Amino acid sequence: MDIEESGEILFKDDHHLRWTYLKPDFKVFLLQEDDYKFYDQENEQLTVGKVKDRGRQWLWQLFFSDDILQYTYTTGTVGTAEKRIFIKKQQAEEPLNIEILLNNDYLPVQVIQQDPNTGARMIFYFKDYKEKITIPGDAFQLKVPKDVETVEENS
Repeated sequence: MDIEESGEILFKDDHHLRWTYLKPDFKVFLLQEDDYKFYDQENEQLTVGKVKDRGRQWLWQLFFSDDILQYTYTTGTVGTAEKRIFIKKQQAEEPLNIEILLNNDYLPVQVIQQDPNTGARMIFYFKDYKEKITIPGDAFQLKVPKDVETVEENS
């Protein structure tokens, strides 16, 4: 079963990220320093917690580290602009299988994450990159309805 979602990602730095899912359901993942909030509008739930040991987690290694994981880089046939990075980590508690399709500027346009245990795929599409934008002062604040259930995670 493939899961396709679309939205917007705003990076201020490695301590401030806002990922707004717009389709098929509205959700917001907000990171400030080591605190995160994930609001799921459909389920009327807000999950809050702390990111621990970010340097050892694959997501932060991909975003902010020079020493990511072992990967394979391939290019398309002669005359095409297709570039792919395959990231696999089999010998781990949580195995990884990620494919990243890059454009001519080496920016990701599609990321496919395959769950080796269930076979489910999550597909992320990236486009309309903008650099050096003005970030609104409230971009990293999350407003949720009062009746939303809050779940605290101890991760």
